Formats: sequence, C-alpha cells, structure tokens
Amino acid sequence: MGLHRANTSTVQLCLDLTIQTPKRALVSDLSLRVDGGETLVIMGPSGVGKSVLAKVLFGIESGRGKGRWVDGLTVNGEIGPLRERGVLVPQSGAGLDYLWDWENLALGAGESSPTKGADERAHSGGEKRRLLVDRGLAAGRELIWLDEPAAGLDIGRTRELAERLNQLKADGIALVVTTHRIDLAHAIADQVVFVSPSGSIETNVSWSEESELDEWLSERLMRAAPEPTGLSATRQRFPLGIGPLTAIESLAALPRMLSSRRWIAKRSLGATWKLILGRGALFHFVVGAITAAIIYVSIRTSGGVTSATRWIPSFGMEIVMRVTQPLAAILAGASSGAAVSSWLGTMVAREELKGLRALDVDTRSAVTAPIALGLASAVLVHTLIFGVAMAAMFGGVIVALSDAASPALGAYLSSATDWLRPAALSLWVPKAVLYPLLVGGITVGYASAPKPGSDAVGTALTGAIIRSTIAIVAIELLLLLPSVLP
Repeated sequence: MGLHRANTSTVQLCLDLTIQTPKRALVSDLSLRVDGGETLVIMGPSGVGKSVLAKVLFGIESGRGKGRWVDGLTVNGEIGPLRERGVLVPQSGAGLDYLWDWENLALGAGESSPTKGADERAHSGGEKRRLLVDRGLAAGRELIWLDEPAAGLDIGRTRELAERLNQLKADGIALVVTTHRIDLAHAIADQVVFVSPSGSIETNVSWSEESELDEWLSERLMRAAPEPTGLSATRQRFPLGIGPLTAIESLAALPRMLSSRRWIAKRSLGATWKLILGRGALFHFVVGAITAAIIYVSIRTSGGVTSATRWIPSFGMEIVMRVTQPLAAILAGASSGAAVSSWLGTMVAREELKGLRALDVDTRSAVTAPIALGLASAVLVHTLIFGVAMAAMFGGVIVALSDAASPALGAYLSSATDWLRPAALSLWVPKAVLYPLLVGGITVGYASAPKPGSDAVGTALTGAIIRSTIAIVAIELLLLLPSVLP
C-alpha cells in the first residue's frame, strides 16, 4: 500500500483566534498558516495552552456552548480546515492496540479489504507516533501536527525523528510541531512561534546556530510562569438512558458493521471476546458452583429442611433460573465489564477514537458497537455457564447425599422442562437478552465518554458497575412486586 504524496498548498490554521479561559487568555487574535514543505514549531512554558490549541483547531476541544470537554473555555475567531486536510498525532497516541500496523494504516486509507502486511505492532513511543504519521499520510492528509513528538526520546532517537520530519517536509508535507526541545526545533523549524503566558504570540524566523535560538527562548521563558487556567476537569454527565441508548445504537449499527469495512468491526468484536470470554467463563463457572453450595448449606443449616431431597428436586431449578440471570449479569459487569471499560476507556483517554473520526472512520460501527455487542454476548455466555454450574452443583448434592438419588435426580431434571413452557419462557428469555445488553450498553457508554486523562478511566469504570447493578436490581424488584402486593 503506497502513501499519498501531499501537494504544496498553504493551510490556514486559524485567523484572529482567541481562546479564553475563566482566568486568562490562552491565545489572543492568533493567525497562523503553514505552507507545504514548511515546518512551524510552537513553543512555550508548560501549562501555557499548546495542547489545548491543537485540540481546538482539530475540533477535539470545544468551547462553551459547543461541548462539555472543559467548563468555561470560550473560542472566537476562524478555525481552518484542519479536520479535512490534517492529522493530529497526540503525545500518547498509539493507534488501536488490537490491530496490526498494516491494519491501522488501512483504516487511514479507507480500504475495505486491506492487504495483509507484516504481523507487527508498534512498541516504543517513537514507533507508535511514526505509525500515526504514516496513517495520516495513507489518508492523503497534507498537514501533520505532532504534539511533543520528542517526549521520552534520547538524543539519538531525537535525531532520527528530526531526519524523518525533514524527509516529510522535503516531500511537500506541511508540519506543525509543539515541543520543549530546542535541539529538535533547531533541526527542523522554518519558523518558531512562542506562546507567552499572557496569550500573546512572538515569531522568530532568523537564527543560524542552536545557541541563538536557545538565547531567544530563554529570554522569554524567564518571564512570569503561566497562571492557572481556571479550567475544570471534564464534567462526565451520564444521562439516565445511556445504557439502553448505547445498546440500541449498537444494534442499529449492525448493518454498517456488515458493510464495506466489516473487517474492522470483526476485529473489534474478536478482540473483545479474546479479552474476556475465556477468563470470564472459568470465573462464572466457579462462582456459580460456589453460589449453589452456599444456598444449599444456608437452607440445610436453617433447621427447616433436613434432607436435600425435600427441596432440591422441586425448587432447585427454580432457584437456579431466578438467581442466575441477575447475579451473573452483575458479576459480569464487575469483572468482564471492568476489563472492557479499562481497555476502551484508555483508548478514549489517548484520543484514539477522535483521531479515527478525523480520518472519516465511523467509530461507532467499527469500534464501540462491536465492543458493546461483544461484551453483551460474553455476558450471555457467562450467564449460561453460571446457571449450568449451579444446576450441576445441586445435582451433585442429590447424588452425594440423597438416600434415593435416582428418583430425586430424575424429578430434579424433569423440573427443568417446566422452564421451557411458554409462561416460563416469557419470564427468563427477555431477561436473558435485556441484562447482557444493559451491561454492554452501560459499560461502553461510560467508557466511550470524553475523558481529560487516564484518571477518568477509573471513574467511568466505577460509574458503569454501579449503574448496571442498580438497573438490574431495579428490574428484578419490579418483576417481584406483583407477587408481594395484596
């Protein structure tokens, strides 16, 4: 698969742009443009707002009234066509971690049947950022914006990075790089823009030695450090219907999952199963057997029942059918759901999905819907395993402890057929579908919400477990209500 060569046209990044926080301006009346084959380097002290500027220009960070990412951010002025003509390579970006490198590149190129390449995945930070650069080139983008590409790189790797960027520039690609590294800026920059703590902009296009650039920057860095922005963290407001809504969206995305890019949906679904299906199966089997044993011991020691044959043949299967669905679904939300939430939430915190949407990838049908359906199907399988383990434990109790094991076991197995009658089917079949979809929908809904960083992943995980548990318990109580009312 060849990479598209970009043209050498000019990209207007912004015009008279002002980004205001509650306490200060990040930038004021900023106008930036970069030509093909040119590198613009943006520098400034930490916390001055360089990363926020990139996110605003790419539509990732929205202002008041346009989004909920940050409370109090206002944006005025014109923003250029970076979403259509450029690609953002974030500092922590790595591509979808369950795809091979050639599959990540195929996403950028929009291929419906990608040609298999070497089975390799980027590992180091530099390799991951290079992969995202190549993905943007495969999509035919003419501008690459790299946020702190030299973070964590030693001198040798930084020189390799500079050579790579200069080669892109020679091929006519427009580059924008934010960095603190003066050696990198000197090696690649055609112009350096310094963002001051007051929001003003100073430009330098004249230096010959690295020491001259260092002196120019040092003089400006000696000024007052940036004041706090006054921006609050993401307000993760989760609507009451986030679970059902995400489940419905996942089902609605099924036709698109089977369309020209079905390969990525299959890979997302398969990665979900690989993450949780096997380990969750063993967990639910063991816990199901233990649950049945606890129920037996509790009833046996209560004093009201003296023999297993008194209640297991008649009521054992009813206990299995009534306990299995809510309890297994809650356990799946706390175990399998937690694994999926951490996995997907980390992808969101690294802004992988936003980067794909900027490349016109339908992330709902390609990533989040398959993950939600994969989790739901895994919960269904785990529920069945949990029920089989409970039923097997009760049967084992009869065989081991009953004086008339054969008749009792026959009666116990016969009672299972009662749950195949229409009245019983109407009770447990809808729950067998609803609970897994709720766990999948709530978990993915929380995990896929915008996040300011990795710390928010744990918050979303906890919220998903609590919300799915409350939803399942509430449904069970509503179903039991008619039987206890006079």
